[in-house]
Amino acid sequence: MMIILFLFIAFLIYTQVNQNGSGQPAFVARRSSGDSEALDIVKDRLSKGEISVEEFEQIKKNLS
Repeated sequence: MMIILFLFIAFLIYTQVNQNGSGQPAFVARRSSGDSEALDIVKDRLSKGEISVEEFEQIKKNLS
């Protein structure tokens, strides 16, 4: 019974770590997606004139 419980817990951990199917942990994929979204927001702010090109480059550097 303990072996079955151990295997079940190991399976749950494995599925949570490999949830996105790309081999990277799920939290890494979410972070990458967030960086892309943040860069899109910064590009939008640049196009509206809310920030300067220098500010854009600094934010872009910080996101990388």
